Amino acid sequence: MSFYNGFLLETKEQKQIQLKMKTFRFIGMALFAVLMCVNFAACSSSDDDPTEEPEEGGVVVSGKKLTKIVGTSGNGDSENYTFKYDDKGRLIEATASYEEDGYKDTETYQFTWGDDAIKVVINPTYDYTLTLNNGLVRNSNLDNEDGVFTYNNSNRFIKYSSKSKYETCSVIWDGDKLVSISEYDDDATLTYGTSCKKGYFPFVATMLANDADAALFMAHPEIAGMRTNQLPTSITWIYDGYGGTKSETTTMEYEFDKEGYISKIVGKVTDSDGSTETYTCTLTWE
Repeated sequence: MSFYNGFLLETKEQKQIQLKMKTFRFIGMALFAVLMCVNFAACSSSDDDPTEEPEEGGVVVSGKKLTKIVGTSGNGDSENYTFKYDDKGRLIEATASYEEDGYKDTETYQFTWGDDAIKVVINPTYDYTLTLNNGLVRNSNLDNEDGVFTYNNSNRFIKYSSKSKYETCSVIWDGDKLVSISEYDDDATLTYGTSCKKGYFPFVATMLANDADAALFMAHPEIAGMRTNQLPTSITWIYDGYGGTKSETTTMEYEFDKEGYISKIVGKVTDSDGSTETYTCTLTWE
C-alpha cells in the first residue's frame, strides 16, 4: 500500500527524496517521515523460536523485546528508535529521532490497547484507530482512508486497499520469505541467504508501513502478519518516476548476539547511476 502519508509525489525532486526514504526505512533509518510508503508482510515460521508464540490477544509476549534501534549513514545522517512496553509486554510508546543534512526532528507515538482495537496517538496531536480481529490488524481509519488488510490462509499479509486508488499494495511470499512488493508505481524484489535463531527481522515494517504503524509493527510484527526470521541479503527497488525508471539496490550483512538475535546490520546502497552509500544499524533486545 502506498500511503505517502497524504502526499502525492509530483516533482522529480520529491521522487528522489522518496527513493532515499525507502533505503533509510529499510535499515531502520527513515529520515523525513512525510514521504513514506505503506505495506505489510510475514508471520512466524516453524524456524522461529518455538517459545515465541502469540499469547496475549495475538501478541507475542515471551522472548526478548526490541527496545532500541540506532541507525547511522556514512555521511552522518541518523535515525534512532526507543520502545517502551506495558506489564503485559505490549508496546505503549515509541520515540523516533531523525537527523538529515542538519535537519532534526522527533516523533512520539503512543498506543492504547483495547480488546479489538489499538488507538494510535502521534505527538500527541493526531490520532487514528487500528481494528483487530483474531489477533490481526484488519482496518485502519488513518486519514479517513478506510484501509483494509487482507491475509492468506497462513495469516500472512497479501494485500492492502483503500478508497484512494493510490493507496494499494500487494506482496508475494515464498514460504516465510517476502520476495516481491508491488505498489502504485514502485516494485521491489528481495533475495535471501540466512535467518536469525532468535527473534525476528523487524524491518519488514519499515519497508511497508507508515511511520506510526512501522514503530508498532517493528515491536509486534505478528499482529500485521509480518513476523519472520528470514533475513534479506539484498533488495532492489524499481521506481517509475517523472525522471524515468530508476533502480536502487541495497545489500545487507548481519551480526548476531550470543543468543542469536540480530545485533547489527550493515547495508550498502547502489543507485542506478552508480553512486553508493553505506548504513549501519544496531539493535538492542531486552
